[in-house]
Amino acid sequence: MFRSTWSEGRVSLTLEVTSAGGDFCAVLTGGESPHVGGVVISTPRPSLKGDGSISATSSVINLPGHKDGEILQFLAERICISRGTVVTASGGVHIDDIGSAEIELVFEGVELLSAQFLGSS
Repeated sequence: MFRSTWSEGRVSLTLEVTSAGGDFCAVLTGGESPHVGGVVISTPRPSLKGDGSISATSSVINLPGHKDGEILQFLAERICISRGTVVTASGGVHIDDIGSAEIELVFEGVELLSAQFLGSS
């Protein structure tokens, strides 16, 4: 099992990833009120570019009033494409009155955490 945390300012994130056979289950939580606000499942497929590269198809479920699916899809597809396997990502990050700069920090943190995971597995 992989577990790592990252924080900058008010943005704090925890990523946990477990293997499920050849697939992965990721849980991303953070902020002032960690929760489950969404679930994503991504599966690898040949890119529509036709150049032999791998892409992903994802299904996203957000709870009403939540926007966690966007960051969870980013996370799931990053791992899915890199590893060529099915990935689920669930969780949620809540920061009161979050602004665009802090939203960018969330994406930067998830990119960094996922890179740590991909480098460790």
